[in-house]
Amino acid sequence: MKYFDIIKPSHSFVTNYLAPLLILIGQSSCNKEQPLPTKPMISSQSKPSATKELVVFPNYNTLPDAKLWAHRTNDISSANEALKQFQGIEFDVVFGVNTAYFDVRHDISDTPKNLDLLSFFEGIDNPSESFYWIDFKNCTDLNVEEAILRLNFVLDSTNLRNRVIIESSNPSALSKIGEAGFYTSYWIPHFIYNENFETTEMDAKNTLHENLGLFRFNAISAHYPMYNYLNHFFPKQNIHLWTNGLEGEQDKPIIGDLAQKDNIHVILVDYKTNFLKDTSLVLGLEQPTTTRKAALENF
Repeated sequence: MKYFDIIKPSHSFVTNYLAPLLILIGQSSCNKEQPLPTKPMISSQSKPSATKELVVFPNYNTLPDAKLWAHRTNDISSANEALKQFQGIEFDVVFGVNTAYFDVRHDISDTPKNLDLLSFFEGIDNPSESFYWIDFKNCTDLNVEEAILRLNFVLDSTNLRNRVIIESSNPSALSKIGEAGFYTSYWIPHFIYNENFETTEMDAKNTLHENLGLFRFNAISAHYPMYNYLNHFFPKQNIHLWTNGLEGEQDKPIIGDLAQKDNIHVILVDYKTNFLKDTSLVLGLEQPTTTRKAALENF
């Protein structure tokens, strides 16, 4: 109360305001029935709405090849090339503190490429025929309101709102994006777990479980070795995966197996071609081989 510094206490102030306040404080401290808080309270600004329905993403296709999207297409040329093979692409954006624009680039520390999100979409061939996973690298509670305004403008201008996934590792800010009518995917950090789903990285585990209990998202996204853990604890969640490190012929069966999981809807890959469009390969994946079984043990 900053006015206390400049207002000289008077008899009427003490009698009418300060004395009743001290009485109330004394009564509160003597109330043994009052429970003590067990954890920090979440403000109404960061707590998700319990009534607002999340949007529905229209592209969930049961065919395995439709689940494969191209990973890290951070320029218009590579994006258009990838969309010749895949129905969707992933790229990264950084929201400018001073510009209030999204710059398409992977690292926050990188020099801005001056490729804003609107220009990126305008450079895509037939953009309404494809889908987009946007990794919002610096999404925070401080910039999310401005970011939502810019997303509204860009995606309504291009008529792509219903073809975009917004991903972030910031759960409270991401939940606000979801409540603004965008499809969201919560980025989950990777941690090691054993066959009993036990881990020594308790901070990461506890944060994950707490955030999924507090906030609502359309999907969760993670590195592919996290799948068994996520499927065990959150089987009803829509799951999106990235497959960094899987690039050779020997790795294709792992991706093919993941693509046949009902709760996995998008898999980011670093291959130049969509190898699951080969019907014979997809059919062959239905019959496990010794090599494939050994590869899958790395999950």
